[in-house]
Amino acid sequence: MALKEQYLSQFPEDSLFEVYGSTELGVNCVLEPADQRRKPGSCGRPATFTTYYKAQEKYEADRRSAGTPSATSPTATTRASSTSATARRT
Repeated sequence: MALKEQYLSQFPEDSLFEVYGSTELGVNCVLEPADQRRKPGSCGRPATFTTYYKAQEKYEADRRSAGTPSATSPTATTRASSTSATARRT
């Protein structure tokens, strides 16, 4: 938090995003500027994914074959939130 405070003393509040992920999965969570001071220690909210990089057709085909709803549907949002909550409990 001390490093965040130092950054925020020199740059605008809305410029600081924290992004958490891994090589295997890419970006998993994003902590937005509005939550930096409000939720210290948080890793943010689950990142939303709406496509594969340069491969929209493959993304849609993979989602259909997995029986996963569209990323913009309420079911997908609920599923992502539930998965994130489960991961935090473990």
